[in-house]
Amino acid sequence: DQYSHAGKVLCDNGYIRGVAPDDQWWHRHLGESPYLPIKSRCIVDVHHKVQQPGAPRPLMGEEFLAARSVTRAANRQFWTLHPDHALLLTYISISKAMCHRECWLAYAAEIAKVRSDMSDADTARFQATARQQGLARMLTQIDQILNVIFCVEESR
Repeated sequence: DQYSHAGKVLCDNGYIRGVAPDDQWWHRHLGESPYLPIKSRCIVDVHHKVQQPGAPRPLMGEEFLAARSVTRAANRQFWTLHPDHALLLTYISISKAMCHRECWLAYAAEIAKVRSDMSDADTARFQATARQQGLARMLTQIDQILNVIFCVEESR
């Protein structure tokens, strides 16, 4: 409900829009908009939907947005996804990129880094979340690829 306001706050704090404000494909259909930094290196994607056309989607998308928390930056508050949901969204993004023959190595590196820092309990919780959201098969397939690329043990 504060999607447009979030974009204005970002623009007021050193970001520029990655897509035009009247672009219906991005704002209405995709439900997201990238904001590009002028001074920093952190790109911000503002979402009010998590469905990516041509990619797997969570069965319970509302949970992705409901289980969020508040993060403070630049004297402002921003909603951020639960870490497990954010990681699943990265898996969805890599799946979409692979399908469309786009660059996906940055997503792969992000997933490998986050997963390497997870405890066994974190991993079990994350895998349970993936199963609940109907994304376990995608997770397994991508993990098999990443295990080869990053020489990760198969113990996960």
